[in-house]
Amino acid sequence: IPTSLPLADTDPWRLVVPALVASLVSFIIYPSVSLMVASQLDSVALGVIKGDVSQFMQNFFNFNTLLFSFFVSQTYASLYAQQESLYMALFSEISEARSLLEQLTLVSQNRPSYRSMLE
Repeated sequence: IPTSLPLADTDPWRLVVPALVASLVSFIIYPSVSLMVASQLDSVALGVIKGDVSQFMQNFFNFNTLLFSFFVSQTYASLYAQQESLYMALFSEISEARSLLEQLTLVSQNRPSYRSMLE
């Protein structure tokens, strides 16, 4: 069982590079996607979107809430997986220690130093 994490799991660039790439791609693609969506809407829908700021803000907050819930759920799943692997490693170590203790008891039952080995 390794006692330290590999470098790839602790490397901050593992998170920074994909975030920067996604930001750059979004910055480049967003104008063309927004123009494509705007071209699909009729003038009445565009008027409603332009005129109703409260609805826009409500949609903006709903979108951010949904995005935040996705991030939180992914973070929770990741932390739960880490905790589960920790418990499994602990269970494995404790099972191994128990097995060794049982073997020690069976091997050295009739020896004079039997009691001192168990302490």
